[in-house]
Amino acid sequence: MAEVRFTSEVSAPVAAVYAAHVNGARIPDWFPGVEAIEELAGPLDHIGTTYRLRFNRFTAGRCEVVSADPPHLHARTWDSGPFGTSGKATMRFFEAGPDRTRIDFQANYRLPFGPLGRLAGRLPLVRRKAESSMRLEIDSFARFVESRTGK
Repeated sequence: MAEVRFTSEVSAPVAAVYAAHVNGARIPDWFPGVEAIEELAGPLDHIGTTYRLRFNRFTAGRCEVVSADPPHLHARTWDSGPFGTSGKATMRFFEAGPDRTRIDFQANYRLPFGPLGRLAGRLPLVRRKAESSMRLEIDSFARFVESRTGK
């Protein structure tokens, strides 16, 4: 599995950032490419909750919350197979000052197509693209939260 790690900051309190992250109905407002959340089986801050992220008519990823410690930790697995990625994303939320939150993001992911995907995942260009996509997701989330909290 390949890994991406980075840190980001949001100009909002930890509780507000976490609450926005686990608000399933608002995911399409900040997650690039997501058109809808479907089959939501419970609150996103509860371990075992499953849902689908719909990207387009033909593409959806099944997700499951695998760890949650509100308002400090949220982790989910995803599987967008057979032609998409799968993996686990973990976000840790920390106070970074008055009304500021640091997000430590970590994702371990697998590309599709078995051995060919593992080989492609070693290429620097592919790894940079994966990290860029994940950073875009978190940057978009930060802008969404800040716009809602007036920061």
